[in-house]
Amino acid sequence: MDGKETPMEDVISGRRYIDEETEITSEFECGNGEHIRRIGGDHFTVDARRDWGTGDPYNMMSWYFCVKVRNKSSKTKSLKIDVRVIDHPCFKEAYVWAKRGNAWERVLTEVVPTDEDWVFRTMVQLTSGETVYLSNSFWYPPSEMRVWLGDIAERYPQFCTLDCIGQTAQGRPISVLTISDSGACGEKKRILVAASPQGSEMGAWACRY
Repeated sequence: MDGKETPMEDVISGRRYIDEETEITSEFECGNGEHIRRIGGDHFTVDARRDWGTGDPYNMMSWYFCVKVRNKSSKTKSLKIDVRVIDHPCFKEAYVWAKRGNAWERVLTEVVPTDEDWVFRTMVQLTSGETVYLSNSFWYPPSEMRVWLGDIAERYPQFCTLDCIGQTAQGRPISVLTISDSGACGEKKRILVAASPQGSEMGAWACRY
């Protein structure tokens, strides 16, 4: 040993990357992304996880990523993040959104063709200690939606009933909020409002509003 302090090793475990200044992870509710790694300087890459519904006419949205990025350093940092394993080279425009607190904003992104595939290249700036979520879709965690629906049911018990009709493949409850006027007479019309089954689509965002 030369007496110098050994620098902290990069920790890479598939869905989580961490070093002295930066942490990028998909290990949280609604997180999605694998093989997170540094490829040079403040330049990182993550593999998007494809939905099972590949091969359909709308396959350009059959992939989805959502990562949490934290600036651990004492200075503002500009990070470049490449999103790979996307199977639509004909799709020329990239949409990536940053969630800061409860506010969403579109971030600077470009499509970059490579020899093997093509990537979304996103540039994001973070102040010291700041945490930002990056995704190609708006999303609401199921736990947050359950609380939100429960609050409506409690505030309007004369009209609303919250039920669970089963579980998702990951064991989360599938909630159904029924809104009905029990005092109304005659046959009632039924309207079903449901989010789309693919996580890359913004059904929950539309339903909520």
